[in-house]
Amino acid sequence: MSKRKQILRDTGEFDQPLNVVSAVSILTYPAEQPKVSEMPTPAIGSFIRLKPSAQGAVELTLDEFDLLARLAVNDKLRSFHIVFEKPYRAHALFAGLASVAEK
Repeated sequence: MSKRKQILRDTGEFDQPLNVVSAVSILTYPAEQPKVSEMPTPAIGSFIRLKPSAQGAVELTLDEFDLLARLAVNDKLRSFHIVFEKPYRAHALFAGLASVAEK
């Protein structure tokens, strides 16, 4: 029997538009050992499309994913802070990602 892969999708709006795009969607998924790119800027994920909306993906450790899922299920997840490089050819690497939860 195959194991289903867990994925969380969060959608929202940028605080400040990225070029003309304001809508954003981030997919997060668990990995036993998330891959960090070996590019000049280490990356934990990336925007894979920037139009008509920004779409990104991030691998998290199993514990990080579990915490994020619990926050989302309990409606405690309020926002994300994403640090990313300047987009080039509709892609941009994520240097950091932080979630903000309600107390």
